[in-house]
Amino acid sequence: MAIELKSISRVANRTVFFAPVIGSLGFGSPGDIDRFIFSVYGKAVRTIKPAARLRGALFVLEPSSSAPGLGGADKLRPSLQKIGSESSKVLYSLNTDPASGLHEVARYTPEDRKLHDNNGWSQQVAERLSDELGKCVVWASGVGANVYVNGDLYLSSVDVIEEIPQGMPLGFQNLSWNDGAIVFEFARHELNDTSSDGVWILSDKCVLCPKPETRVRSRLGKYLRFRLATYRHHDEEPYVDNEGRADLSLHLVDGRILIVEVKWMGCSLVATKLGQNGEAIRAALASKDAGWFTRYDLSTVTSGTRQLVSYYETGKYEKAYLSVFDCNPNTGALNRYLEPDPADLRGCDPAKFRILVACVDPRPASVRAKA
Repeated sequence: MAIELKSISRVANRTVFFAPVIGSLGFGSPGDIDRFIFSVYGKAVRTIKPAARLRGALFVLEPSSSAPGLGGADKLRPSLQKIGSESSKVLYSLNTDPASGLHEVARYTPEDRKLHDNNGWSQQVAERLSDELGKCVVWASGVGANVYVNGDLYLSSVDVIEEIPQGMPLGFQNLSWNDGAIVFEFARHELNDTSSDGVWILSDKCVLCPKPETRVRSRLGKYLRFRLATYRHHDEEPYVDNEGRADLSLHLVDGRILIVEVKWMGCSLVATKLGQNGEAIRAALASKDAGWFTRYDLSTVTSGTRQLVSYYETGKYEKAYLSVFDCNPNTGALNRYLEPDPADLRGCDPAKFRILVACVDPRPASVRAKA
């Protein structure tokens, strides 16, 4: 069986293979490209809201005319916004020093634009364009990026923020884990669902369904499956030896396994009152009838942290995350990180624990926007 093994050689010796051609393009070394993608571009992407990030956009990356040529991410952000707004019209180039700004390489013809759709340009277009131009072309989508050099894939990162140089960015999976901050996006876009499939019984009164953590956990798992760039798989309620069941065990493409515990704050209807109509629930809420509601406050952080410590101490997890969803009536509270109480950690490394409080607002988007 005669086959061409050059492609395998390229993968095994990526830097050695690409060094001559990258040098011929004017870069000092392949490391110049890596540092730009993970240091400058990655930091710029972190500061851009997910909805405003590039989606299937292309740009040519040129070497800097001055050493070391790695400017600040704040200088790159305006250029990325322009690349995104004119993605279907103009191909721009920028160099590894963002202060140099953008340069127009070419304008796309009507025939070219037939290949551009709602998801932007495809990775195949980026590959062919790199080959035709004999340049370094970056395909950027969400937090993922591919770098093509003279028609060959030099670098593929599923998440430039987490600095994971492996895997192919997949379709809709374009949000970074970003130390758990994805739960803020989840709370804002998923938990405001006021339909029967959501977590609310009376959304206008911020009354949750009985045992809402079950629905929150399930919806969070599905959200991560389709939105998390580094997602491999997750398990709901994995059994933790001698400690019972956790909420989510999250497996990432770089081999990390994280434990995620879900808690909530606010007011939920008790299961025995599930058959009551809205009027009866409102009346009980107004008269503060006992036996109708379960309420949790910030003390849930303490119990959740102690549970996480038990799971983390099994040695199976890289980090432990407590995701607390604040479902109280909106009072202007903001999403926030909390520092774990050392007394709750039982000697565990605080750097291995993150506590995130995500605010949930079930009001219509138009109302939230005016608040």
